[in-house]
Amino acid sequence: MAVAKAYLADNQAAFGLSGNSVETMEVLVNRPMGQGSYVMLRQRFGDLPSMLDGLAVFGINNGAVTYLSSTLSPNRPSPEPATISPDQALASASADADLTADALGTTRVLLGAVPMPEGAPRAAYQVVLMSKDDEHPTASPHMSTHGPGRCSCVRTSSTTIPTTRSGTSSRPTRLLTTRRVTTACGGAW
Repeated sequence: MAVAKAYLADNQAAFGLSGNSVETMEVLVNRPMGQGSYVMLRQRFGDLPSMLDGLAVFGINNGAVTYLSSTLSPNRPSPEPATISPDQALASASADADLTADALGTTRVLLGAVPMPEGAPRAAYQVVLMSKDDEHPTASPHMSTHGPGRCSCVRTSSTTIPTTRSGTSSRPTRLLTTRRVTTACGGAW
């Protein structure tokens, strides 16, 4: 992990980062891999973790970076506070997934930041939900924000994935439908 952060600190200008932004990155993964190691770091914008992009993945061998894949964003000011509550974000995601509150099974609502090409990142909620339906559950990832531009993410495509119950044959026993978020908003951020 120290090698990865040192690499970014030595190359701050190339990534548009400050020393402080490198130091505050979260370590998501730090594991051995073959004769080297694999490290994944995530940016923070103010107090919020990056929800989309903001990742750097390193392959490290003999104390040197041998591989780097990055979706890091240059330094930006902290995002403005969220203007909707976690409950409002959950309600918006549920409506987009055509699920009532009674149909919801598993839900997760996380506040984070979405980096923008120009200007400060936007505070947004990442909402993941799954219906209670055991035979044909619906799952939906969703990103919701209401700030300048009054944007709210929408689902635009569906995927059906056969799944199996553990301890049984490999024959699919149910289908999981997921809806992928492919557009961030209907207007300009």
